[in-house]
Amino acid sequence: MSSLAANEPSIFAKISEPTSRARSSSSRPASVNDQLSAAKGQTINLNARAKSIKSLTPESFVDGGMEGEITSPALTGLRGQYSTAKQKRDGLATKLGPRHPERIQADSELDSLRASIAAEIRRVSASMQADLRRAIQTEQDLAAHLAELKVRQGRSGS
Repeated sequence: MSSLAANEPSIFAKISEPTSRARSSSSRPASVNDQLSAAKGQTINLNARAKSIKSLTPESFVDGGMEGEITSPALTGLRGQYSTAKQKRDGLATKLGPRHPERIQADSELDSLRASIAAEIRRVSASMQADLRRAIQTEQDLAAHLAELKVRQGRSGS
């Protein structure tokens, strides 16, 4: 599972566990309906976060985009490294011309960090998409189970 999911109180403990319980022990439509409502809320939340992460660029991330929404230690570390490297490069830029070897190296380091940030954003985004697919599947399973319970209840109540 992603570092994103690993750092949050398990999204799927909240969603998946009720699904397995719903199938084994919950035969009350009200209980399953409550679980379905929670799953729908989780799906909406994950969908919004997945869209936000998809639109995130390395530049917007280092400028503070998604602050607090992404709980990836790798991205947090890369942001700190980028900030340090940028300060160093900006200091060199005031003293050295654009073709000076130290400045070229500093520019190259920033480019490398931007590429690493972009790769990590893609990884977190892919992980979030996988989490979203699982949440949607859980929501669909609960909806099907609720429909099944209602049909059974309708048959026994007739």
